[in-house]
Amino acid sequence: MKTLKVVNRRRFVRSTLLTIVMVILFLTAALSATGNLVSNAMEVKSLSEYNVKSGDTLWKIAKSIQQEGDDIRALIHIIETENNLDSSVIHPGQIILIPSEVNSYVADSSH
Repeated sequence: MKTLKVVNRRRFVRSTLLTIVMVILFLTAALSATGNLVSNAMEVKSLSEYNVKSGDTLWKIAKSIQQEGDDIRALIHIIETENNLDSSVIHPGQIILIPSEVNSYVADSSH
């Protein structure tokens, strides 16, 4: 009987640990898919044309127009979306649209 109890205890511990791991993985995936619970939302008010120079990256361009409190990832996403970019690859001489005026605000998506 004692062997049976140890086996059951091991099974219980394993299933409990597996359940905890699965919950953690689910929550991680859910938060990754939806972003942070509180995110910096941006509304583009106007766009301007930008001539890509040698050595430019979307990160560098977004960093050059970033205002205090702006999420640089959101700026990059705006640039990619406005220019229908499938990747972050840009080339010298390419004309892209970048935000010239942006309203930033914190959106609480937990409600």
